[in-house]
Amino acid sequence: LSLSDRLIVTFALRHVCSVGEGHVAVKALQVAKKLACGLDEPFRTQVVDIFNQTVMRDSCGCDSTTLDTLQSAVATGNRLKIYYQSSRDWKTTWREVDPLRVYFLQRYMYLYARTQEKSSPFRVFRVSRIKEIQKTGIFFDVCVDDGGFYKKLSNAFNFYIGESSREVKIRFKGAVIPFVVDTEWHHSQKIEWENTGSIIFSVQVAEPKEVIWWAKQFDGEVVCGN
Repeated sequence: LSLSDRLIVTFALRHVCSVGEGHVAVKALQVAKKLACGLDEPFRTQVVDIFNQTVMRDSCGCDSTTLDTLQSAVATGNRLKIYYQSSRDWKTTWREVDPLRVYFLQRYMYLYARTQEKSSPFRVFRVSRIKEIQKTGIFFDVCVDDGGFYKKLSNAFNFYIGESSREVKIRFKGAVIPFVVDTEWHHSQKIEWENTGSIIFSVQVAEPKEVIWWAKQFDGEVVCGN
């Protein structure tokens, strides 16, 4: 690729990460970094610096070193200690984890890991809240059971993943109907038209509150939830 082509592709991948989900967006970051590092000097240093600032820090909320460390730990089965800030009380504590997946969901990067907690062995951590990482020198089997990660991920409406799902039904009326109908908000969604011209939007998700929060922006009315 020419210099201009490399620059265009490198920063176009920022858009993939801003709207993408799953592992493809994470892989796109790795491709973009390789393209930047493949440039000749003095462009290489300048572009890598810009990439680290505009793509990694501004879009993902972390630096490339953090992502590289997490990806390496996933690939090699390296147990890590992460200094993590909780969203519940904003306290920062050390957590020992076995990194299993790094993925994007709704424009945020997450780490899915097995913890040493018996009550909740699998946890999700937002990468932007990881303040520091230390290697423990302990290795685990990379083929270990991941607790049904992909099933949990498929149950997410926005951020919350989970093993089980619950049905949520929302009634929409008036001018917002075309906007709701023309977009696939979740793979499980169903649309039922009522005689009054309104619609019933239903989904099966891990956290019903996320659907309710989303619906409020359109003045949606909760019909029922199980």
